[in-house]
Amino acid sequence: MTAARLLVDGHHERVENRVADRIMAFSGSMGFVYLHVIWSACWIGFRVEPTDAAPAPVSPGGGPTP
Repeated sequence: MTAARLLVDGHHERVENRVADRIMAFSGSMGFVYLHVIWSACWIGFRVEPTDAAPAPVSPGGGPTP
């Protein structure tokens, strides 16, 4: 490899390491936890997952259906 290529590769490695460090710092913070709590609440509250299941039939007497 040439000296210029080593310099460029070293620069990219430093940038990648800085990005990785910031991601790891955020994922270990309470902001990350709050974001996921809000995301999960919205996911459940807005019923993002479609449900195809029909409710189970109930006989008028309250027992199982035949």
